[in-house]
Amino acid sequence: KLLERAIEIEPDNIGYKYNLAIAYDKNAQYDKALTNYTNVVEKYNYQEDENLISLEQVQSRINAIRGSLW
Repeated sequence: KLLERAIEIEPDNIGYKYNLAIAYDKNAQYDKALTNYTNVVEKYNYQEDENLISLEQVQSRINAIRGSLW
């Protein structure tokens, strides 16, 4: 709930979205995790986010979730 609220306040904060995706993923809420991971990839800014988030890891997790859902 706190991360969801933080995103409401700061909708462009990719770190919040990434951490929310991880939380959903760990709680087996894969549809929500996939939505947030995908949003991270779409909003990723190489100059600002490169040191915070591994885009390769995010894309790998997206592929894994998609593979398990289909």
